[in-house]
Amino acid sequence: MENSFIILSVTMLVLSILVFIISEYDILNPVCIVTILMTISVLLATSCVNRWHLYMSTEASLLIITSIICFDIGGFWADWRIKKNLNFIVKEKEDCTFNIKNYKLVILCTLILILGYFQYKEFYAASQLLGNQSGPLDFSSMIKAIRPSIENETFKFSRWNSYRLVIAEMGVFCSIFCFFINSIVKNGHWLENIKYLIPFITFIPFILSNTGRGLPLDVMLFSLLSGTIIYQIKNGFSIKCKIRTLVFFAVCGGAFFIVFLALGTLSGKVSIGGRPPYEILAHYGGLSMPAFSIFLNNMPIETPYIGDTTLSDVYNKLRVIGMDVPQVKGFLPFVEFTGITTNVYTMMARYIKDYGVIGMHLIMALIAMFYVAFYDYVRLISRKYVVVAFYSLIPMTLFFATNDDRFFTTVLNTTTLYNFIILFLMFKVLV
Repeated sequence: MENSFIILSVTMLVLSILVFIISEYDILNPVCIVTILMTISVLLATSCVNRWHLYMSTEASLLIITSIICFDIGGFWADWRIKKNLNFIVKEKEDCTFNIKNYKLVILCTLILILGYFQYKEFYAASQLLGNQSGPLDFSSMIKAIRPSIENETFKFSRWNSYRLVIAEMGVFCSIFCFFINSIVKNGHWLENIKYLIPFITFIPFILSNTGRGLPLDVMLFSLLSGTIIYQIKNGFSIKCKIRTLVFFAVCGGAFFIVFLALGTLSGKVSIGGRPPYEILAHYGGLSMPAFSIFLNNMPIETPYIGDTTLSDVYNKLRVIGMDVPQVKGFLPFVEFTGITTNVYTMMARYIKDYGVIGMHLIMALIAMFYVAFYDYVRLISRKYVVVAFYSLIPMTLFFATNDDRFFTTVLNTTTLYNFIILFLMFKVLV
């Protein structure tokens, strides 16, 4: 059978160029983010075809292409409808002030440190319970002791662990947002507003006592999106500022990769073992594409339960209230190539398994409509800068579309609701 990587790469490159032009060179547009990242993932996999003997079936390539086309069509349709109703007139943002008094910053930092202490205490106790015999400062050993049990879903932290995290994280996000508003909108020098970044320093215990890389990446993505959107709004989405934003995205991508390697090495999930950085990047950034091809050929057996891989949070909540529903697992099995493995299959894989091919295409279009509508509301309709912060809470679906579903498993759950409520309260109390 013919390997379709070349055809897929060329097609995705053409799609990315078209989407970038149609979106008026706006890299922040959700359709741009997903299409370009998917293309980069395909190119990374294509460059390592001979190294790992990768194969992409024609069926898999067609599904990737059609799913991205559906995503793009859904997003552009939502954008067209909104601009048509607005008659292409953009509302100006209100002249607002986002200041946190010094005493409130001290209280916030103290609160985060106290919550971080209890977070670390529970984390260390859990690692000892699961076999860790190292000292209280050996974070790598603690993570390695806890992570397997979490992946097997045989261990969960307490509910208070989640509550502490939400409160501390939203406090940090509130202060970071104030930093950008005062540095960009109010034209203040960033050194004058450096105090707003102090809460992030007190948040480090939460990052160290986190078993994965999601938490620090959440902070990075929130900062990236909120900062660049505020910058573009301030400068009227001019071509010049869009180019600067594109360059900034590229720089942040490099920083993202460095943080990814560091946190992966700390947790034991990334083993460098003499491998060059590009090979590691291709492993985690591109291997989901050939894995998707294998996933289609070895489709898991259907179950009578709807959405048993995408709606695991819903099933868990129903089971908590006493309903007789199955114990569903969110982690997918590993697939092995020549000397390398992965258990991520793009965001489309779970949708196909749970809702079929037609359902997958429909979901891709609906997700794009949701994100583009929210994005257009933030930049075109609302006159309040604060809505940028709420939009920046949910970027994981876009930036991790090449790896796995984040919309059902991360956005459509109670944690997102808690995040919105606590962030709202943080603005009310602090600002």
